[in-house]
Amino acid sequence: MFSDESGNLAASGSRDLRGIREWHLFDSNGAPLTKIRASDLFGQGPGYEGLSPYDTVGGEFLRVAYWTPEGKRTDGSPVSGDMGDARAFRAPGGILVAKAFCQPPNLGGTIDLRRFDPVTNETASTTVRACEPVANALVDANQNWLLLLHGGPSIGFAEGDLVAQWFDPTGHSLTGWFRVAALPGKHTTLMHATIGGGAALRVDDVWTYFLPSGRSEVQPAQEFLASHPESDFSLVRGARAYAVLPRSGDTTQMELYSASGKKCGSLTFSRGNLTTGADGSVIASSGDIGCTKTVWPALLK
Repeated sequence: MFSDESGNLAASGSRDLRGIREWHLFDSNGAPLTKIRASDLFGQGPGYEGLSPYDTVGGEFLRVAYWTPEGKRTDGSPVSGDMGDARAFRAPGGILVAKAFCQPPNLGGTIDLRRFDPVTNETASTTVRACEPVANALVDANQNWLLLLHGGPSIGFAEGDLVAQWFDPTGHSLTGWFRVAALPGKHTTLMHATIGGGAALRVDDVWTYFLPSGRSEVQPAQEFLASHPESDFSLVRGARAYAVLPRSGDTTQMELYSASGKKCGSLTFSRGNLTTGADGSVIASSGDIGCTKTVWPALLK
């Protein structure tokens, strides 16, 4: 579950074989409103933006869409089709969509990046030649785009390399491809934008790397993140502070850090598995498969 910037709530339900989820929408008081279908969904101010399947038989293709808190949908541009599939990623004020298409072996491929504002208007785009899986992408606090790939020969790297490239807010390259890490075998990654620009990257369960905004550099992760394995984090207090959220052990405690990484304090809640919403709400999950949600509205606004 997450909230939009006005405190309205969206909770994900089951996912079908094509990756489309059913989302349950609630108002800021927790009253149920309606259900919608989307593959990726992110809170805006107010409402939600993400990728919606077409209302046709099969509905295989996706387009950008905006939903009001009550679930009224406005459709935007198509973003997937016969020539590749698409994913949406978090961005300040909107979303970033990546569509990857690979032709048969040795014939190359492309990745299209398209930036949309909160109500489905496309503001910039670019296309890069690559035929490697997209690991993650984001837009940072400087509005620069970061694309993270599982590297390979189509972009001149070894199998198992994790590689990245930065783009400016108009989609022009700020760097070439650069190696973030050599990671043979299977690994999980999680990437979030950090306060002031740049991105933190978690490999498996450990926050390991920091990627400065717009530069082909890789630095160690900030100490306050690296010292919290098996954790997630979110930006709170209007993106001026961090909330570190444990994902193992006692998950009822949240630690708060300043933009510079100085600990400001901690909060303990009656329930665990915490997340935060775009309006500063704290949301806990409990009960069978986390279906019971407890919300502290705008607590960290």
